[in-house]
Amino acid sequence: MKIRFSHYLLLLLAIEITYSFGQSVTVDTTVYYIEIDNAVREKIQQYNADQVLLVLDIDNTILTSDTDLGSDLWYRWQRGKLDLKPRPDQKLNDNCLFNEAICLLYELGTMSLTDSLLPGFIESWQSSGLTVFALTSRSPECRPATERDLELNGIDLSSNKLRTAESTEIHFDQAGDSNLSYKKGIFMTKGAHKGEMLTDILELSGRSFKSIVVVDDGDANIRNFKESAAKYRAEDILLFYYTRIVSDRLTTNNGTELTPEQAEKLDKDWDELVLTLNSIFPERVGKSCCAKSVCFSIDDLPLVSYGIKDSSYQFAVSSRLISSLAQNQVPAIGFVNEDKLVQDGKLLPWKAGILQSWVETGLDLGNHTYSHPDYNNVSFKEFTDNLVKGESMTKEILAGQGKSFKYFRHPYLHTGNTKEKADSLDEFLAAHGYVTAPVTIDNDDYLFAKAYHVAYQGKDTALMSRIGRDYIGYMEKKLVYYESLSDSLFGRNISQILLIHASLLNADYMDQLIDLYRDHNYFFIGMDQALRDPAFTTPVTVYVNQGISWIDRWALSRGKKGSFFSGDPVTPEYIRELAR
Repeated sequence: MKIRFSHYLLLLLAIEITYSFGQSVTVDTTVYYIEIDNAVREKIQQYNADQVLLVLDIDNTILTSDTDLGSDLWYRWQRGKLDLKPRPDQKLNDNCLFNEAICLLYELGTMSLTDSLLPGFIESWQSSGLTVFALTSRSPECRPATERDLELNGIDLSSNKLRTAESTEIHFDQAGDSNLSYKKGIFMTKGAHKGEMLTDILELSGRSFKSIVVVDDGDANIRNFKESAAKYRAEDILLFYYTRIVSDRLTTNNGTELTPEQAEKLDKDWDELVLTLNSIFPERVGKSCCAKSVCFSIDDLPLVSYGIKDSSYQFAVSSRLISSLAQNQVPAIGFVNEDKLVQDGKLLPWKAGILQSWVETGLDLGNHTYSHPDYNNVSFKEFTDNLVKGESMTKEILAGQGKSFKYFRHPYLHTGNTKEKADSLDEFLAAHGYVTAPVTIDNDDYLFAKAYHVAYQGKDTALMSRIGRDYIGYMEKKLVYYESLSDSLFGRNISQILLIHASLLNADYMDQLIDLYRDHNYFFIGMDQALRDPAFTTPVTVYVNQGISWIDRWALSRGKKGSFFSGDPVTPEYIRELAR
């Protein structure tokens, strides 16, 4: 059986520490409640029932989940506390995990007793006059499901629970801390240090006991109780490390708590649950902290062809890109450079037809200027004249489908390298009815696309495949990176806006890119919905020459320095060489 070293210390049959003032602290390990019952009865005989306090954990101590999803095992896997760690695409962010997922799964799931004799033991202890209550790491928000599952399994902790010395109720939740709640003999602490929580509730009660017995399945919790034991003012403390559920799991799984196959099923079950809930309750996509959302924005329409003027090639590549987005129901927006619609001063109808196909498929279009000038290097008038020149044909195509033309994407993401330049352009855009289309996930897809084009021109299919695989891997790292920055800045994963370009690479790998985001539990939204996220009202007060993500801009504006941005994935050197 594979057991961690920290567990080994607790698995000694009995560890007894006697403090200088005579307090005895014993740690024992058991898989049987009959042994706990015997010990409790000995304490009652030794000290009398009114001088003995029994504190029980809930998860894997009183109750255990009937399914792996939502179980204590699932939680410890998500928190990286098992030998098998979740991959980035399997791990929930803290905001989702603690503020929605845990309580949601308690509500939906069912639980069973860890020991069928437990209801009888608890009732017997209470009848003898023993004070009994539960101390759980669950959040108060999970109280309804907690009380339901205890009741369904015949457990009533409201009888002979811990009260004040005057026999009045203890009300933690009236002290203004929403993370703590004590009702019906259930003390809910939302992951707080259990040793300290027991100290606090004993002080609030004004009571003291000669003997305290604690039963908990968490080795860290047992350590915390032991560390805080001196504050309990009890002369005899017995800590039971209850290992039945973990021991049974290790036996069933040949020495491991979670296999890779079981982890994959956990991930799949969670994904299917979220997908089902969001399809039934579509408003969850914008409001749930577990429903990640992304807008795909694609620059340089109709196509970055790298000099290939053949209409059949450009139309075929564009059609594959549009078809993938449509079939996967991704409401993307493409940003147009209208100079690509013109050759020798004349409009090419087939290129305008590509844009027409975008709109007829339900996709949106925005302005990316006429010829992609760099705002860092041209005057305000030259840039804004180019911007206005780039709107005529696209606006007409959108109007034909009853759509408005309102989004603008800065070429090179250069928004103005001084406050004056940035403010002037913002005022111009607002006056002309434009809304800036920001980017939160920036990347070097254009370098991969150029390298892919080089391999295509050389008919090197093996190299094309290698570039494609590395591209998807790189894009996953970029996604995880910007998620982490978002969590650090906002404490959550905001609605993301991905920037990519209209290229052969993205036409060939769009299905895989979409699957990548789906594997990370993303839902696809349009620019309108993405910008409803209040994060996009965050002011930018730092102006730089570089074209960078808005997450980077917000971070710089909040005074974040170099170390905050560490871990940004690097584009492979062979890609840079090919793209030169």
